[in-house]
Amino acid sequence: ITSVYMFAVTLASSGVNLAVTRLVSEELGKNNGKGALASIRSCVGFALIFSISASMILFFGAQWIAHTLLGDMRTFRSLRVLSIALPFIALSSVFSGYFSAVRRVSKSASANIAEQFVKIFILFCTSTPSQLQFLIPALYQLWISSKRSKHNTKTRISHTVYNRLYQSSSQFFYPNIYR
Repeated sequence: ITSVYMFAVTLASSGVNLAVTRLVSEELGKNNGKGALASIRSCVGFALIFSISASMILFFGAQWIAHTLLGDMRTFRSLRVLSIALPFIALSSVFSGYFSAVRRVSKSASANIAEQFVKIFILFCTSTPSQLQFLIPALYQLWISSKRSKHNTKTRISHTVYNRLYQSSSQFFYPNIYR
């Protein structure tokens, strides 16, 4: 599902972030605020056309994609639900490009961090106990990849904490293995 969804996201928002950044920066460099606003409007229109098109293709082609490309009809509903997010992702990309152009990247970064926390929260809320066993190592890998540049005592302690957490979660979710 992820590969199909990421292809749809690419189709919906490919290059719009960079286009907005470049066009708005160019207009602001000329001290043309109206031109910057016109650039944003045209990019929003572009993003909406492509994202709604990609969303419709994914929504109405979900059954064919699930059957033919993925070979699993259980993915049909998931593809349809994911298709709804494409216009919002494209608009988010437009606004991210705007904030980069006006040098207010902290707002965009804060939104990305908040988005990641929401995704993690939703994963925890919707996961079954057997899925949580695999979610904890994935979250740990995500955390470690962000800390790779720092190899200190704190990271070694976190490895120990992770190992204990993983072992206890494994014992909780799969007690027959540890008997």
